[in-house]
Parts: sequence; C-alpha cells; structure tokens
Amino acid sequence: CITEDTEKYGTSYWHAPHQCPSIFQCYKHACILNRAKKPVLSLIEEKLPHEIDKWEPVILEITQQIEEWQSFVLKMVDIAKNKPTVLIEIKERLQNFLGQCGGHTNDQKVRCKEVNHQFAYVSLNIFAF
Repeated sequence: CITEDTEKYGTSYWHAPHQCPSIFQCYKHACILNRAKKPVLSLIEEKLPHEIDKWEPVILEITQQIEEWQSFVLKMVDIAKNKPTVLIEIKERLQNFLGQCGGHTNDQKVRCKEVNHQFAYVSLNIFAF
C-alpha cells in the first residue's frame, strides 16, 4: 500500500483496516502486513508509513483459519459501521454463552465486570475508525 499510496497521493497513510487487532493480511493486495521494527507508539510523532525505516512481517504465513478469522473481523467492522448497536447484541450473546454474567456469586460478578471492560477495550480498537 505504501508504494501505491505514494504514487497515487504523493504520500502514504495508515489504513484503518490494517490497524484492527488480528488482521495480518492486506485487504486490498492480499499480502502479509508488516509492522515497524521500532513500534510507532503514538501518532503524535506524526510518522507516516513511508517514513518508517525498517519493517518486519507481522506473521510468517497466512493459514486458512487466519483468512477465515480476518474475513469475520472485517465483516463485523462493516456491519458495525451501519449498525453500531450490533456490538451490544454480540456482547450480550457472548456473556450468555460464556455464562459469566447473571450469576449470584461475587466471583461471577467480578468476572462479568472484567469481560465488560475487556470487551469495551477490544470493541473500541476493532471498530473505531
């Protein structure tokens, strides 16, 4: 994407779908994504992809399971763009499936709060673009 973006726009940019957790393959070129050898910890540094000196692959091989998972994640991103409440529905279904909420013991309530916090963090990272 860096070369194509630079040729087309005169600069590169961070593609939002590439930033989703567990995405290892470019949605456009089907190649394995790279990450900066020295992580970009903050975009405040204003580093664009073409300004990164050294890259390394995020994964060595794309398996069928990874392709299926990525397809699911990207499909969920598209669904959430049109219907953000779908995240709440998924969260409730996961909680019911895992049986971590609705319990009466303090341990179950603590686990439920942890799941809520973790899901909120993950969903913000996955669907915030």
